[in-house]
Amino acid sequence: MKLDELLEETATDAFELAALAAAAAPDGALLIGGSAADALATPHSDIDVFCFTDDASDAASTFVQAPGVTVHLHFVSGASLRESGDALRALATSRSPSVVPPALPYEHLAALHALDRGIVLRDDAGLDVLRTAAGSDLTSLYVMLRSLYACRAFASDAVGMLEADAHWAALSVARRAGESALDAALAAAGYVNPNPKWRASLAVISVLRGEVSFSADDVRLTLFPDASDPVGAVRALAASWAGVMTKVEDGALAGAYDVAGEASAALSLLRDAAERASERSDGG
Repeated sequence: MKLDELLEETATDAFELAALAAAAAPDGALLIGGSAADALATPHSDIDVFCFTDDASDAASTFVQAPGVTVHLHFVSGASLRESGDALRALATSRSPSVVPPALPYEHLAALHALDRGIVLRDDAGLDVLRTAAGSDLTSLYVMLRSLYACRAFASDAVGMLEADAHWAALSVARRAGESALDAALAAAGYVNPNPKWRASLAVISVLRGEVSFSADDVRLTLFPDASDPVGAVRALAASWAGVMTKVEDGALAGAYDVAGEASAALSLLRDAAERASERSDGG
């Protein structure tokens, strides 16, 4: 639900919420991030508030109880975000990065997400400068590329498992490939949340809005595969997402990167491997 709906549902006063956060964090910009920033929060959700200041120690956080809701206050070092900004900007200029984009700590990615699309509780003169220096506008690009590399790797691993007739293991890893493909397709369309528990919600919302290259059936095949037929499930999942990745590859964001085509090709190879595994099973 949207933030105003959440506050109404929990009988929380927005001004008191802002005052409590400001009292706990007297300096720096304050932004609401997390699920509330993406209108995904429920009445049972904490409200994540991020405080950006150069005096902060990364990973420091505290909880503040407001009437009707718990505020999770995250203190984020602006200096730390600026240091990683150069690496994010480098992703935007290289068609084929020589290495996989480095994994960012969860708190760091959550802070970038808040900077990119958070709701401002208290502004700060340096907020826009920090957004630019941290590369927060490249959050979707970063998540898309990490997900494409993961999809390629998981799909390749699943091929080897099928060739070894390790069907259950292959399905487990193929599902990870499908989840990574889903994350990449979501990010390519601008849907990003650092917490993977919101993957299904983002997928449903994006499908209903008609803003993504996949369908509800594609999501179902990935998140709820048919465990009674692991090889068939792998084949269906791989065929579905190979087609989706072809569309993602043709998009404006992913089309500039070689790994988009490589992920699509890896899924096609996984589909073919599943077909061969099925033939072996039928022949046996």
